[in-house]
Formats: sequence, C-alpha cells, structure tokens
Amino acid sequence: MKHIIITIFIGALSSPMLAQNFNFLTPTSLSDSGDAGDLFELQISFLPNDSSDITFKWQTLTNTFGFSWDYSLCDYNTCYISVPDSAKMGRLYQADFQNEIYGFFKLNVSTDAYPGEATLKLYVYD
Repeated sequence: MKHIIITIFIGALSSPMLAQNFNFLTPTSLSDSGDAGDLFELQISFLPNDSSDITFKWQTLTNTFGFSWDYSLCDYNTCYISVPDSAKMGRLYQADFQNEIYGFFKLNVSTDAYPGEATLKLYVYD
C-alpha cells in the first residue's frame, strides 16, 4: 500500500494595518491521505464578516505537487489547470451570501503510482 498525503493551507494576515474582512466557514488547513493513484478533493469556503460586497484575491505561497500529478484548483467563478501564481475571484454580492454562495477553493489532485507528499499554501486577501 503506497500512501499519498495532500495538504492545503489558506492563510490570511490579520494585523491592525492589514485586517481582513472575512471568516472561514471550514478549517483553513485540510489534509487528506490515501493510496498512490487516488483522486483527492479538498475544499475550503469563506465569506465576509459583514456580508458586504467583496472581491477576494489570492496568491500562491507554496506548491510542492509532483510534476507527474494532474491537479486543478477552482475558486469562485474560475477553474485553473494546475495552480496559478495569483488570481482574483469574481465579485461576490450581498445577495450571493444570502443565497449561501461563498468564496471557496476546491483542489482536485490525481496522483501517479508513487507515494509522496504535497503541500499547497495560498494567501487570501480582500
């Protein structure tokens, strides 16, 4: 049995000068493990503190996925083959939050036959 471990971590600075206006609805760090050759799916969701209109932006801090792995990252409104260095999500409006539509990241990873570990760290800001 060959094991793969996948971790996704979302960080957001929160100091008085860089205070963020959103909360996470799920943990900000997720891990999954399984056999080599498996498909992994991880999702993190978030929304503004005050349900105001917002455009989330993000930047990749760390990406250690194997070169032979197939992976994609989706955020609100866009899916990417691989993981880009940075991006801006579509604008979310108060009506969206009232209809339970949130900002999110969904990571899909299909690994090869060899055991390994990988980490994806993203910095999210408004």
